Amino acid sequence: MFSSLASSQSRVERLIAAGRVVLAVCSLLAIWLAPPEPSWHAHTVFLLLAGYLLFAVVVLLLVGRPHPVLARLPAVTHAVDMLLFSSLLYFTGASTSPFFVYFVFSLVCATVRWQWRGTLWTAAAALLALVGLSVYGAHGGSLPALELGRLILHGVPLVLVAGLLGYLAAYENERRLRSEVSRLAMWP
Repeated sequence: MFSSLASSQSRVERLIAAGRVVLAVCSLLAIWLAPPEPSWHAHTVFLLLAGYLLFAVVVLLLVGRPHPVLARLPAVTHAVDMLLFSSLLYFTGASTSPFFVYFVFSLVCATVRWQWRGTLWTAAAALLALVGLSVYGAHGGSLPALELGRLILHGVPLVLVAGLLGYLAAYENERRLRSEVSRLAMWP
């Protein structure tokens, strides 16, 4: 049972790591074809994404290796994802940034890894980043403030996706539990 769980978690981590590589490659291609606004941060965004691609490839190579230090890899990579996605929002103008949807990638990863609790905490962190960027811009930061309307347009779908993913994770967990109880009940 334990090896099956570890094998399943290893497959999940490989899938997430491969998804991270695809996300980084596509992001680099997209900003090469259409540099982000404001344009004075285009070089910074490119460097961030190039570093993220390097990080993603290294993580993909490390995933599945049996080493005690790598046990914390999912939490570390999740934190790096959230930090990078927040940074991309900052450098591309939070109110109009195309990188906002990358938080959905983090929500899906959190759901697959840690079920509804991970989804809840990731959604809270993403909303905190959005509000933080908005407050920073409103108080004279180098970023235009995220107006209340835009904050709602970004925040509400994020909360809805998080709610649906959290519900799906809780439902799947309940279904798995019922299946295990049913198997135990049928045991002679």
